[in-house]
Amino acid sequence: MRALLLCLLALPAFAQVVVTLNGAPVPTAATPTCSPVAGTYPVSQTVTLSDSTPSSSMFYTVDGSAPTFPLSGSTAAYSSPFLVPVPTLLRSIATASGYLTSAIGSCQYNLTPQAPAPTFSPTGGSYTGSQTVTIADAAGFPSIYYTTDGSVPTTGSTAYSTPITVASSSTVKAIATAAGYTQSPVGSASYTINGVVGSCPVTFGSGQLVATSPRQQGVSPLLVFFDATATTGGAVNANMTQFQDVTFTWNFGDSGSSGTGTWAYGSRPGFNSMNTATGAIAAHLYRPIEGSGNQPYTATVTAVDKAGTTASCTVAVTAYDPQGVDGFPGTATTCVNNSTQGSGCPAGAKIVNASSISTVLSNPASFDGCQASAVQVRGYVQ
Repeated sequence: MRALLLCLLALPAFAQVVVTLNGAPVPTAATPTCSPVAGTYPVSQTVTLSDSTPSSSMFYTVDGSAPTFPLSGSTAAYSSPFLVPVPTLLRSIATASGYLTSAIGSCQYNLTPQAPAPTFSPTGGSYTGSQTVTIADAAGFPSIYYTTDGSVPTTGSTAYSTPITVASSSTVKAIATAAGYTQSPVGSASYTINGVVGSCPVTFGSGQLVATSPRQQGVSPLLVFFDATATTGGAVNANMTQFQDVTFTWNFGDSGSSGTGTWAYGSRPGFNSMNTATGAIAAHLYRPIEGSGNQPYTATVTAVDKAGTTASCTVAVTAYDPQGVDGFPGTATTCVNNSTQGSGCPAGAKIVNASSISTVLSNPASFDGCQASAVQVRGYVQ
């Protein structure tokens, strides 16, 4: 062995060394490969090393130093995929019985910064009245794309340029892009707009006239409650201690319907009829003629303070025709049906299989908290 070493040292620099065993050349193990391949990524990567040499063992470093065998320094033995932080220079070798150690394989992983997720102002939450929402990115990136239906935005979605108006309960999602950055995570904000569908709120003195309703749509007969106690301005102070100084008058937009009625609570002395009421809180029963289709209504509230300041705004209401199969679609409806296929039920409704509605009424849990008194024609529950 010593003589072989001396001979090797004596060889000129251009000489080729061939290692043989029993006269046959000894092959060199294949160089390991990396998956994913070297490249630029936004986050750390889980890397798999592989080698085509039969029964090979692999060794690697992640600090850029040359791996060794036997193990020394920062060299580690490969056994399973591992997380490689970026940026990192991963270097590896392979060994196998009957083979020379492979050449060093190198995989450079670089980091591409990711744009931060857009933010929303005001933040998601529960609000009375429509909200003007500003979408921004912490890095000030110019390209933001958004959706308002809860779907995941892409660069093909609506491009953001100016603040958007959220007039009904919605989930706004947005992404940001910029040159030299990967696309941001999806930013999301959910807005619950409480009971306002129409022109409310509107300016009232130094504040706003606000009319709300816990629901504005449902299967006829539809009882709708209206509430104007969130009103500010005029003679009403921030603590709502001067409601006696404001007169609220309601017109429910239902003068052409028969069999309707109103209910007013805490009203000042005034005119109440089947289509009008006075007071900060009122209610109306919408009952259009069955078979006439879904009927839209516009309820109007007018506020007048002692100084004569006046403001009016509207709330939109829709009474669904109980004879329409799709009269009240969605998860807010429970459809009682004696068919396991739920034939005749609105799209998206929760289907309760029962032979009689009395059976279902005896089990309130079937309605997910809905009131039994809300049972409608064909078993619709709202």
